[in-house]
Amino acid sequence: MVKSISYNHSSLGKAYALYLAILPLILAYKFPGIEMGIATVLIAVGIFPAMLVIIMKRRYVNMTLVSLLFLYIGYVTTKTEGNNFLLPIFILVHITAITTGIVDNVKLRYYLESFSIIAAVVVIFQQIFHILLGGHIPAMIPSLLLKDIFDNYSTQVTTGFGIEKLYRPSAFFLEPAHFSQYVILGLGSSLYRKRPYYRKALILSFGLFATTSGMGFVLTFVIWAWWFITYKKKESHMTSVNVIVFVTILALLLVILSQISFTASIIGRFAGGDSGEYNAINGRLFFWDSYFGDKSFGDLIYGYGESELEKGVYFTGFMKILYAYGIIGLTLFILFLLYLLLKTKDITRMYTIIYLSLLFLANLTGFISIIFNIGVIISLTPGLSKYKLVKITPITHKFC
Repeated sequence: MVKSISYNHSSLGKAYALYLAILPLILAYKFPGIEMGIATVLIAVGIFPAMLVIIMKRRYVNMTLVSLLFLYIGYVTTKTEGNNFLLPIFILVHITAITTGIVDNVKLRYYLESFSIIAAVVVIFQQIFHILLGGHIPAMIPSLLLKDIFDNYSTQVTTGFGIEKLYRPSAFFLEPAHFSQYVILGLGSSLYRKRPYYRKALILSFGLFATTSGMGFVLTFVIWAWWFITYKKKESHMTSVNVIVFVTILALLLVILSQISFTASIIGRFAGGDSGEYNAINGRLFFWDSYFGDKSFGDLIYGYGESELEKGVYFTGFMKILYAYGIIGLTLFILFLLYLLLKTKDITRMYTIIYLSLLFLANLTGFISIIFNIGVIISLTPGLSKYKLVKITPITHKFC
């Protein structure tokens, strides 16, 4: 018999939703008195209620999903030294708890949208202030940042200028890419409703453009196009002709935007320019030849271990897993994501595709990033949990 009580609407469910939503916002800050991140401390402390949830709701755990993740985490721990082996275990425990359906998905969407709107308004204000007065209003507190992060980002946080000397505000995120990776979730959530929040979606889109992030620019068009072709088509019985017209209009809009200096600089960062000019993609793959250029297939089967990753060297998620955990680790992680992709639908399928794609352009494979991104996808996907959430409306319908 289907249960009639949705326990994810409990206080713990709401707290878990807030917990997930704020992880990327506090990622850069240290816990008072110790050189450890606030997010890391919260995740460590959160292990105890997460384990309690697993014990109490063990029959609702999605064992297939957890088993695939367990294979990846198990292999990762064999390539990890010292106390760092606890970090992948944190991932496994939290994701297992989330598969029980504990997270209040209504509140999670509310928090994602609200924090995204605040960030978008801040970044738009930062950009307008810079255009009019030439200054920068920092939205982060450099003195509270973790030491490694402060050493790498202090100049950018206080001035708003990236390494290519382009003004790139990012509100209370370290850089525009981090802003984009978070706000895009709020944009998708605002659109995928029975009555989309168009005003919110437009503000978030303008905010994504205001950062001058090439990643944000592309992801914004991807989300709008995916929503229009899949969800809007379903709602309005759109024909193939309408889809072709939409794609044509989108292509023309991109051409027009490429002729405007502000948006042309965004496209230029992502698409590249003349020889020797800074390119965001090349910047993220800068170390590929140095670390992988002379490696054979056999050299990369098992990986070199977490301890061999050098500080100050930027690896995308794909590069990090391949170098540290080898082809075996990469294959196990991709299998987990492909299973997730098969089980998701509508906007959470889009989120999964985006996460999978960003493995090649960004590093979203840290334990905090995995808990946040995979946790959000699972929480917002009806059916991934064995718990019967009869009071939860599917994500493509209107939420309270």
